[in-house]
Amino acid sequence: MYVANLLGRTQDKPTCQYIEQIKRTWRYLSGTKDLGIVLGGEDSIEELRLWLHCNTSWANDPKNCKTTTRHVIFLGNSPIK
Repeated sequence: MYVANLLGRTQDKPTCQYIEQIKRTWRYLSGTKDLGIVLGGEDSIEELRLWLHCNTSWANDPKNCKTTTRHVIFLGNSPIK
């Protein structure tokens, strides 16, 4: 979780503003714990599987001989990164 990562960076010297941000985040998470993201919908019987699609071109540009790589990570049929 992005917010927890940010708040965890300054835990060695907490300020009043830091404590207020922690409280605000905690209240938000406590109030939204029943919410979520539905992948595939309620009627989907497909198992969610994690998979990666990768595309690479080896030295495709003859001038600089650089390799280009791109990837997409899927959970079920939904791209997540």
